[in-house]
Amino acid sequence: MRNEIAIHNSEWIKDKIYTIRGEQVMLDFELAEIYGYETKRFNEQVKHNIERFDEDFRFQLTVEEFNEILRSKISTSSWGGTRYKPYAFTEHGIFFQGQIFDAYAKFESFIAQAKKAEQKWGSGIIERLSLDFKSAFPKQSGFSTTNLWYIKNGLYFMIVIRKNSTSLVENSKIKMRLEMETVIAYFDETGDDGLINSSSQDFVLTSIYTKTTNWQSNFNAMKNCRALLKEKYGFHATEEMHTKAFLTDKNPYRNYGWTKEQKQEILIAFTKCIAEQMDLSIVNVIIDKTKITDNSYNVLEKALTYNIQRIENDSEGNWNYIIITDKGRLAPMRKTARAIRAYNPIQSHYTFGAVNQPIKCLIEDILEKDSSESYFIQICDFVSYFVHLYFKCVVNGQPLPARVQNVIDTQFVSRVMATLKYYDRLNLKASKSNEYGLVIYPK
Repeated sequence: MRNEIAIHNSEWIKDKIYTIRGEQVMLDFELAEIYGYETKRFNEQVKHNIERFDEDFRFQLTVEEFNEILRSKISTSSWGGTRYKPYAFTEHGIFFQGQIFDAYAKFESFIAQAKKAEQKWGSGIIERLSLDFKSAFPKQSGFSTTNLWYIKNGLYFMIVIRKNSTSLVENSKIKMRLEMETVIAYFDETGDDGLINSSSQDFVLTSIYTKTTNWQSNFNAMKNCRALLKEKYGFHATEEMHTKAFLTDKNPYRNYGWTKEQKQEILIAFTKCIAEQMDLSIVNVIIDKTKITDNSYNVLEKALTYNIQRIENDSEGNWNYIIITDKGRLAPMRKTARAIRAYNPIQSHYTFGAVNQPIKCLIEDILEKDSSESYFIQICDFVSYFVHLYFKCVVNGQPLPARVQNVIDTQFVSRVMATLKYYDRLNLKASKSNEYGLVIYPK
């Protein structure tokens, strides 16, 4: 049987906080006791997620530290005869997974809100949540009942720490992290991420991001929009809105037999729903492949890095965020996101060099979801394609693709962009050199 989390008073927790190597830390076997697990099992979970625990989060004590520091603080009997060198977890390590717990809890509120309203935590709801998670994210691991039990205990642990104020929690940075909201960022792209000899001259990576507290109302807004489009035009609510295929009259959209005017009305309805009824922000990054001179230029890596940097800047350290993307590019996107957590060079405003500003507010690895199952990724696709058309036709003065001209003109494209800007959906701070905040590289 699994042990429940142990609840201790503030004096007990204070006694388990040590200053080692200039850091306030707690030790693995005592954290395991709080979580209600054996030390071996606790460290196994860390091992499974070892890439997240660098030396800023966790380090193993030396023999000298064990003898000279720890034995001076703890009686020999309290160690229970242990012979291994314990791991010390810094404040960042202790609270890092707490951020993930919070994100999981937010997902749980989306998927099982009705269940949670009726039931308390227990084996039954954990098992059902596990099934719900696996159904909602079939390609994503981490939703076993075992992991959800860890999340449950982690949430209790955060409550215990909050109630038992110690010098560790009094650190203002950690307090701020505990109170952070979680934001969900969705990504999708237009164009391919090959170089200029590929099929597109530009690559557009769009992100939309919204607070979890606004997620349900945003979802309902688009759901209602789709219901109205079904009623008026027969556009099935479960049919994916893939904007390029819609505008170029490919199936399944051709089968509907819509007129030019009806297609325009559908596009206007989408635009107005996103702009007027949804509370979200949008970042658009354009890689102009005609200006790439280095054959080693990694289009996707650059676009993702620039986009995440803008979301990070917008957060100003006040909220965390997770990223969900369409299928197809998950592995390279995860690799890039992990890399910029450690090394994210930003050009200094004061010197000719760059300074390292690691991404700090992105939590968990990038997740994957099929666009056909996500209104939000379809919104990314919609905005991304119109940004591509704007860059191609308005910025670069090229004509619209022939089949797109059968439905809309350049003025229509500009009106979509202007509407998104008017209702403050575009993150204009992403780039001050463009009226729509478009981030365009290479310079």
